[in-house]
Amino acid sequence: MHGRFDLLLKLRARNLEQMRDILVNSVRKCSRVVELKFMSMLKTTKEKQTVYPTFLEEGERP
Repeated sequence: MHGRFDLLLKLRARNLEQMRDILVNSVRKCSRVVELKFMSMLKTTKEKQTVYPTFLEEGERP
C-alpha cells in the first residue's frame, strides 16, 4: 500500500454492533494502532480467501 495508511484490514461481521465490538474491543486495544478509518462495503462480488481472527471464540465464525 502507498499513501496515508500502513495497513488495510478487512473485517466481516454479522451486523454493525458486532463490527463495533471488534473495532473497539480488539483492534483499538492494539498498542500500535494510532488511528482507525472506517469504510463499509455493502456487497462484494467475489471472495477468494477467508482468514478467521484469533480473537473470536472457539468455533465462532463471522
